Amino acid sequence: MRVRASVVAGVIVALLLPAAALAARRVIHGPAGGGSGTVDITLVAKHGSVKKLTRFEFNNIPANCDGASPTATSGTFPPTIKVGTDGKFHATVKQNAGRVTYTVRGHFSSQDKATGTLRIKGTVPGCAKADTGKAHWSAKHN
Repeated sequence: MRVRASVVAGVIVALLLPAAALAARRVIHGPAGGGSGTVDITLVAKHGSVKKLTRFEFNNIPANCDGASPTATSGTFPPTIKVGTDGKFHATVKQNAGRVTYTVRGHFSSQDKATGTLRIKGTVPGCAKADTGKAHWSAKHN
């Protein structure tokens, strides 16, 4: 009876491992906007290609502040940004009750590497009228 239970458990594990390998979650990180700005991206890849982003976070992105000293802004896009079969993605969202707009564009050259642009425009902490302009970013798996 013990041998039979071990065989059944072995078969179940063998069947589950390939399914887990089909969808991989990965985090990539890199510089953005010059200076100390960064992006952190969590993605889901299947069969070697990226299917969606489950997190796109930006930190310390330099921004011009209308009528005040330059500032920096940080934030996170709402979950799930779809990635096309060509590896490209785009999302625009309004946050803070519509007072700020986040726009991101990007392209994956592999599931380990992506580049793109980010723009934040509107009210951010410490600035009523901020604009990052087109901030370039790149991210890779370490």
